[in-house]
Amino acid sequence: MKNDHPPFVLALDDASATLDTVGGKGASLARMAAAGLPVPPGFHITTAAYRHFVAANELQRAILAAVAATKADDPATLEEAARQIGRLFAQRAMPDEIAEAIGLAYAALGGGDLHRRGLKEKGGKKARHRPDVRK
Repeated sequence: MKNDHPPFVLALDDASATLDTVGGKGASLARMAAAGLPVPPGFHITTAAYRHFVAANELQRAILAAVAATKADDPATLEEAARQIGRLFAQRAMPDEIAEAIGLAYAALGGGDLHRRGLKEKGGKKARHRPDVRK
C-alpha cells in the first residue's frame, strides 16, 4: 500500500530533517549528527504527523481560537492558550497511521513493542493511565 503523505517519523540523522519537516530543534539535531557530533539514537516526529493529527481531530479552529485570545505582552494569556491547546491534544485519539509509524521507529531503536509495554496510544490517552485498561 502506497502512502499518500510525507513520512510521520524520520531518523535523527536523516538528511531530509529540515526546519520545514521537523522543526527547529529537530533540524539542529540533524545538523549536529551530519557534522559528526555525538547525537543519541532517536527519531523525529515530523510536522506532517502534527498536521495530520490536527486535521484528523479537526483541531485547527480550536487552536486558532485559543491563540486569538492571547496578548503578546501578557505571558499569562500565552500560558493559558498553551494549556488549552495541550488539553485539546490530550483529549484526542492519535491516528493509527501515526501511532504505527512511531511504534516502528521506537522498535527499530531497540525499545520493543509499545503495545506490550503499555504505552500504545488509545483514545488519546496512554492506555496504562486509563482506569478501564489498568490491571
